[in-house]
Amino acid sequence: MHSEVPKEALTALQVVHFESQRDQFLIKLRPEFESARDELISHQLVPSLKVFLGELLREEQCLTS
Repeated sequence: MHSEVPKEALTALQVVHFESQRDQFLIKLRPEFESARDELISHQLVPSLKVFLGELLREEQCLTS
């Protein structure tokens, strides 16, 4: 007998997986990016990993100049 995972459950699982990846990435950031990380996390809606990466790249450019 074949049973399928409900679409809503699969979507919820994908969201949790994505958020877990994003959170693991943020935890491993070097200390000099702490203020940028805190600012991004403080938003009402936490941005996607792609948005985080863009912001962190901008922060890195500021730190190196």
